[in-house]
Amino acid sequence: MRYILKSFIVCMLMLSVIRGSNAQSNRYLQFDINAGASLPVSTFANTHMFADKGMQFGGGFDYFFNNIGFGITGGYFSNESESLFREYVNHKYFEYPTQNNHQSWQTKYILLGPTYKLSFGKFEVDAYLKGGLSQINVPNLIFNKVFFSQSYEVYRFSGLNKDWQYAWSGGLRMIYKVSNWLGLQAKSDYFATQYLSTVNYDNSYRNATDGNRNGVIDDAEYFESQKINQNSNMALSAINLNLGFIVQLGRNYQKTVKMMPELTENTNAIKSDTVVSVISEAMPLQENLVQDEGLINIPIVNANEEEVKKAEAELAVLEPVNIPVTTYDAPESTYDAEAAEFLYKAGESYFAVNDFENALPCFNKLKADPKYPRAKYMFALSLCAMGNCEEGKKEYKDFAKSYKETDSRTLEIIFASQFEKCALGNKTKSKVAPLQKSNATNSEIETKEVKPILTKEFKIQFIAIRKPNATFPGVAKVGNVETEFFPNKSVYRYTLSGYENVTNAANDLTKVRKMGFRDAFIAVYENGHRVNTIYHKR
Repeated sequence: MRYILKSFIVCMLMLSVIRGSNAQSNRYLQFDINAGASLPVSTFANTHMFADKGMQFGGGFDYFFNNIGFGITGGYFSNESESLFREYVNHKYFEYPTQNNHQSWQTKYILLGPTYKLSFGKFEVDAYLKGGLSQINVPNLIFNKVFFSQSYEVYRFSGLNKDWQYAWSGGLRMIYKVSNWLGLQAKSDYFATQYLSTVNYDNSYRNATDGNRNGVIDDAEYFESQKINQNSNMALSAINLNLGFIVQLGRNYQKTVKMMPELTENTNAIKSDTVVSVISEAMPLQENLVQDEGLINIPIVNANEEEVKKAEAELAVLEPVNIPVTTYDAPESTYDAEAAEFLYKAGESYFAVNDFENALPCFNKLKADPKYPRAKYMFALSLCAMGNCEEGKKEYKDFAKSYKETDSRTLEIIFASQFEKCALGNKTKSKVAPLQKSNATNSEIETKEVKPILTKEFKIQFIAIRKPNATFPGVAKVGNVETEFFPNKSVYRYTLSGYENVTNAANDLTKVRKMGFRDAFIAVYENGHRVNTIYHKR
């Protein structure tokens, strides 16, 4: 049986190494600390072993490759002996020992082996089997009796205290995760030297009995008794029941959420059609951001957008819009931790697919939150990507004043590149037309600068959807509704057009937002082409 158990432990170790070498994702360390009760079982619980319940303390760590771990555990448990010894002596010799032994079984151990983990949401179950070494101290229990002013030994229980024995342990650990890294555990394991080694002990006593049945063993009965010496061994085994904590370091948690959740139906919007809010063909940011050393890897994560509210029955009388000094002032964040995290990842997701019109409001809502310092940086990048170079530069300067992390230089280089791209895209280039000048002797080409005729228009984009013929009666009362097909996203933009100045457009923008289109914004067109967007939701 001993060889079978050893072979099983070796096989489990090999399995953990093989599974770990094939694991590609989740590797982490799990530390545990625990304390509780120790209960002797089997031969260790026999009366003449003087082992009672006691206390146990332990701890260790496992390195996990997905659900297979391998680690080391160590600890100490003791089993109280004196009370059982006193009761045994009283039952055998009709009196209690006068001396205090203050002895107990003491076991120290260090074990290593595999662990298998099952996860059920916030609950986890670890099954483990470990083997190693233990040092077991046998108590030295003595009952002496005085005869003629001299002390004679009547009963002694003792054993070797310094030998190391092989031991093994197996059991289950139930874990409740309080957070991603901290958990509470309830642990039950069986500790034994069985099949691997034994504990040697000595039992020496006088076989005195109450021959005359007077309820006391007389002196003569002690002297006439035979002294018996017994040397034996046994396998120590105990069940330890513990409570404690676990800490997991480096573990990754991935949440799967819908990429574009459907919004609630608006009375003026399309039934059974997914609303895609505010999408544009804005210029792409650096195409190889994630490849070169020192640059940022912006992950693609899940997106989120606000639901469109139901349209109000009638339009209220609105005050003229006061145009702010900066268009993008954001209030302090009032989101809880989960909502803020989801909003930031939504912005990253939109940004990663060059959907800057949707990324901008996400970062705008978090740029004042100290827990997300890079939201202001991503907000500045989004502004530059949409053509607002000066606004983006101002936001970046505010960000750079307070951001002192080690990657600040890398972020500066990336922003400088995007700002330069933005500035070049917005620069008005002079068109040069060749004119031919005739001469009696020769022909020379003369260049003359011709200024193009510039027409500028402002539009309010209030929604972008996949249906080309939607009607919005409420919005139509405000102005002229137009549609514009956006081929990159296969959606139709719906806008209010015909504004010659930004003040009139800003007044109607407030009306449209009051009707439920809270992410509506103003788009600037030059010669029929969109060149910029302003007044996004604050």
